[in-house]
Amino acid sequence: MNSPWTFGDDVQTAAGRIYFEMPSNKRWSRWAGYVCSGTVIGDAGPGRSIVVTAAHCVYDDVRKAFARNVLFIPNQAGTTGAGTDTDCSNDPLGCWTPSFGVVDVDWTTRKFPNNIP
Repeated sequence: MNSPWTFGDDVQTAAGRIYFEMPSNKRWSRWAGYVCSGTVIGDAGPGRSIVVTAAHCVYDDVRKAFARNVLFIPNQAGTTGAGTDTDCSNDPLGCWTPSFGVVDVDWTTRKFPNNIP
């Protein structure tokens, strides 16, 4: 049976990495970079897409802070760089900068493991 998917098609370009920074101390004076995976699940209109990822990639439930300096890098598997970085010129589709992040209210008002059903 022939698969309708080939390497490099929609599934490959919809999946990507999310680079973000979270505070690494209580005063938020130091921030550290992290990487999560993300997937485009829909278009919200011209020039806007919806990317889904895990809540801990958007909001730090311990330090009560949203991520900053966030980039979604679609098809990061095709990068010419050494890995996930903030240089968007070495990624085949560049980087997307999100306008905002959304998490469930339980993630922002409780701490793990009480913030998940």
